[in-house]
Amino acid sequence: MDKLIGLEIVAEMLGVGKKAARKILEKYDLRPIDFGRGRGCGFKWPESAIQTLIKTIYRKAQRQKETAKTPPVERLKCSMLTMSAKEIFELTQPRILQ
Repeated sequence: MDKLIGLEIVAEMLGVGKKAARKILEKYDLRPIDFGRGRGCGFKWPESAIQTLIKTIYRKAQRQKETAKTPPVERLKCSMLTMSAKEIFELTQPRILQ
């Protein structure tokens, strides 16, 4: 049987604060076991589920680094300030093929 851990330990394992840990758990739909009110009770998560979550987040981060960015598309470097009115008119009119 897995050891059940509270939010403070989960936050410590993830290396974040309590609020951030709760948001991460909600984002990955990891729901707690509710032991109700009282000292030492409350929400608990299985330790193995948290370790699996950490591995999942790590693998996802590694995949993002592996994908290379495509080089930017070169664009024409011309300015309308250097063009004549005739050239601007020709660029903005649709071309008719004959």
